[in-house]
Amino acid sequence: MKIKPNSSIINYEAGAFLRNIGLFHQAIKYYSKAVELDPFHTRLYDGPARCFMETGKFDEALIYLEKALELEPNNLSSLERYTEILVSSQ
Repeated sequence: MKIKPNSSIINYEAGAFLRNIGLFHQAIKYYSKAVELDPFHTRLYDGPARCFMETGKFDEALIYLEKALELEPNNLSSLERYTEILVSSQ
């Protein structure tokens, strides 16, 4: 992070580490920065969506996935996660 703080991939991976150890709120900070740094990379939207889903903030999760699907409407990963969140929020 000190060497390349403005790398979308490094911020994404920092978020992934934090998410994997259950620190969802902290992970969102890094995931959001990754999306901000590279808003056209659809894979980056999945991270914050998963964290919001894990914390019960389904509307926020859907916002990220809707942005990803605007960029790439046929992305199976984003469609799968979108469906998963719709089912979980019921």
